[in-house]
Amino acid sequence: MAAGTDPIFPNVLNNDTLRLTISDGTDLTDLFTPGADGSKVTAISVHSDDDTDIALSLYYHDGTNARKIGTVTVTDDGAQALLNATDMPWLPDDLALHVAAGHKLQVAAAAAMTTAKVCDIVAFSIDY
Repeated sequence: MAAGTDPIFPNVLNNDTLRLTISDGTDLTDLFTPGADGSKVTAISVHSDDDTDIALSLYYHDGTNARKIGTVTVTDDGAQALLNATDMPWLPDDLALHVAAGHKLQVAAAAAMTTAKVCDIVAFSIDY
């Protein structure tokens, strides 16, 4: 159903993945791009095998500017939720983000990853 049609319902799964390594440094890296009518991101999973904790920041890019919307400390003890009420108390009760068409989500680590270590990130979403 096209945007602007009333009502518009979630339609197609749109899950994006990203692997951060030492070569990414502290640069902003694209994580998620919504569909043509926007998307609802329902969860973002993060897992790192780095023995050092990683401060991972999430940014909302509005097509022109990237704005930091939260930071999570990622530890090496299993998968964590990047979208969570503790680190991002402004999230709605369902912990979802709505991303408009033409916008995107980006991530950046506060410090470069350890050599030969990775941080895997998966954004789970559905397009409208």
